[in-house]
Amino acid sequence: MSYNRTLVLGAGNFGTCLAHHLARKGEDVTLWARDKNIVSAINNDHRNPSYLTKISLAPTLKAIDNLDENRLSNFNVIVIAIPTQFMRKALETFSHHINSETLIVCASKGIEIGSLKMPISIVEEMIPQVSLSQIGIISGPSFAIEVAQDMPTSVSIASTDANTAKAIQKIFHTGSFRAYTSSDPIGLEVAGALKNVIAIASGAASGLGMENNALAALLTRGLAEITRVGVALGSNPVTFSGLGGVGDLFLTCTSDKSRNFRVGRMIGQGKTLESVTNNLGSIAEGVATAKSAHQLAKKLNVDTPIINTVYSVIYDKKPLQQAVKELFEREMKAEIT
Repeated sequence: MSYNRTLVLGAGNFGTCLAHHLARKGEDVTLWARDKNIVSAINNDHRNPSYLTKISLAPTLKAIDNLDENRLSNFNVIVIAIPTQFMRKALETFSHHINSETLIVCASKGIEIGSLKMPISIVEEMIPQVSLSQIGIISGPSFAIEVAQDMPTSVSIASTDANTAKAIQKIFHTGSFRAYTSSDPIGLEVAGALKNVIAIASGAASGLGMENNALAALLTRGLAEITRVGVALGSNPVTFSGLGGVGDLFLTCTSDKSRNFRVGRMIGQGKTLESVTNNLGSIAEGVATAKSAHQLAKKLNVDTPIINTVYSVIYDKKPLQQAVKELFEREMKAEIT
């Protein structure tokens, strides 16, 4: 029997799959969504009408569309699965009601435009009554549909506090959902955010007709960029060879299930970003992250040519073919510096 009362914030693909996973495991789970239609459908039909629509959700999963002090006091675990660019706005309406003893799990991936903060830092700012030692992050190669279908998945869970990482691990771990612990939340956040930008580049390469050689180069050099940014922020370089690093990068950069890969591929096929995002049906975090990642790398004085190229195509409207040509024509250099 579970002693956790878990609130999952955000009923998109990942929030829904995590809530379903935990409810199916036997946890006491409530899913929060802004959309009353989603809430009604989950409670009455056990389906999310907008995300993972073919999945029959665990009958014990509850949904709500409002949060007040009394309701928030019922939860001792909160999982945040709100897109990073919207986290601050969502949290500001009720964050002051969150109990100081609550365990916070960040499942969002991205870098906030403007502040250049990642999810844990946003949580620290918006929920100051909760200490950093009570905050963790869950990340790794985990497509929502496969988690929802109970397919074998492995993730990494990181916190600055080992006991917090182990507590979150215990909440999520099952026979088909293997959770490992890590002491490097910064590394997981950097990898989780930047792999979405590299996935856009990978999709664009596919859309242009490039094949395996180019894909292997993009993933390898993309991982080098991610690692450089992470190390500049104080993370352990070994993190990037793990599930949240190369594992998530490989998944996101090689599959049509990846929204960011699909965005890149359609851009590579000549479609405009506006038409792609209007028809995507869900948020591709890499589009916004390309801007904040470009700014962060510049601030850190870190070399990120692939990230910079994605930024120039999306935000400077540089023709894709020209951007690729310039990427390959950069001056020669050593691979390991």
